[in-house]
Amino acid sequence: MARRRHSYFRSLIPILLLLPYIVAFRPNGSDSSNTIIRFGAGIGSYADVARDCSGNIVWVEEIPFVDGAVAVDHYAPPIRIGAKAGVFRESRNKYSYSYSPPTWTTTRSSIGKITSTATYVNPSFGLHWKYFGIDAGALWISREGASVLDLNTVNPQGALRIGNRDSWFFSMGVFDNVPLVSGGGLIDLGFGFSLDKLRSKLWLGLGGGVFDDPLFVLKGDVAITDQVILNLRGMGGSLSQGAASVGVSIKSK
Repeated sequence: MARRRHSYFRSLIPILLLLPYIVAFRPNGSDSSNTIIRFGAGIGSYADVARDCSGNIVWVEEIPFVDGAVAVDHYAPPIRIGAKAGVFRESRNKYSYSYSPPTWTTTRSSIGKITSTATYVNPSFGLHWKYFGIDAGALWISREGASVLDLNTVNPQGALRIGNRDSWFFSMGVFDNVPLVSGGGLIDLGFGFSLDKLRSKLWLGLGGGVFDDPLFVLKGDVAITDQVILNLRGMGGSLSQGAASVGVSIKSK
């Protein structure tokens, strides 16, 4: 089956690389209490792959999806208390199958569309110091239809950071992104760094969870003002899989 190739999830990657040169900000190293509200929305696609007994790909269906989320975090160092809520919606073809002797070749025909929706809520708690941070919470999810987010009703959520967020650091997360899928994947790990001379922050790593294999992930945060930060996320990989999202973080004392 021919695969459609979408470029929307790749379009943000050059933007992420160029924006730090265009919009400047200096990361705020203050330890004072503050509240951050984040909004994010994205689009993407994952591959539903059928393989034969030898592992060869028989066909690939590209499943488009959209998702969005809002998160609120209050920091009173070293404590963080927060919650996020969001929605994930996908649409796939419904098929009928026939088999042709003598080789019994499988033929499938599209007979309509199937749409499914998953909604989730995720309260969480964390402890954050200059060189170390850890978060833990629970993700409650509800599904309508056969969603790829075929998870338990309640799932553990968490994140870990080692290193200085205003310099170099390693981080990994499970169900931690905003939005949940297009924001970097259900699971991600990688390295982040602050470009002090360029006054920006970037994160490079791998993300996965609903995709056929791990995808490369690029995250960028660019300040519009001292209180408003633009959050850009891009993912890409094999079989035309990928996603892109745009968000904004609003910081208040």
